[in-house]
Amino acid sequence: MENVNGNIVVKCPQCGVKLSFKPVANYGEKTITCPKCAFTEKVKNYIPVSENVDTSKPATSAEAAPTAEGTETQKPNVTPTHTEVPDNPHADNVTTSAHSLPQIVLICTDNGEKVTLHDGENSIGRTAEDPKAEWTFTDEKCHLSRLHATINVQQVDGKLKLTIHDENSANGTILNGASLNPEYDYVFLPGDKIKMGRMTFICELLTE
Repeated sequence: MENVNGNIVVKCPQCGVKLSFKPVANYGEKTITCPKCAFTEKVKNYIPVSENVDTSKPATSAEAAPTAEGTETQKPNVTPTHTEVPDNPHADNVTTSAHSLPQIVLICTDNGEKVTLHDGENSIGRTAEDPKAEWTFTDEKCHLSRLHATINVQQVDGKLKLTIHDENSANGTILNGASLNPEYDYVFLPGDKIKMGRMTFICELLTE
């Protein structure tokens, strides 16, 4: 760690960006979130920039509030932290032509309902008399919000890219066991487990 102008500087172990924040009492135990990639962990688990740490500065804040040096704070596309995405047989094989994407089917494993997602943004929610989502699923217990999440189907460098964004739903969205922050988009793969409210979904490639 390094003390620069009274600030502590560490490096994010996930994206490598340098983070700077005011030192506080027992700052090593404080939890901070990288504003670039959303990696969240205790300060002591970040990568020290230097071994020379000046701890003589008085605490100026109750919490460590990091900023990324030389970067703009923005909504990144990131894989959720604190969970490992399992090996997926589709990960290296989902290639596309210049003008087409493979079709993706979103399946609710609780009731078997399914929809075929189109290119671009697909809003997901609960079937209702006044639905707010493009694609809806039956949920009699109403754990699924009328507008729960949005899945974006894209082509990036000739490969399929899937991202999901929780729309501030009442009961949240979980990807492979990790709760999603509504502030960010999260990359996922076909076959990954998505839980919206108490309902479980998977995306599968549409086969011929």
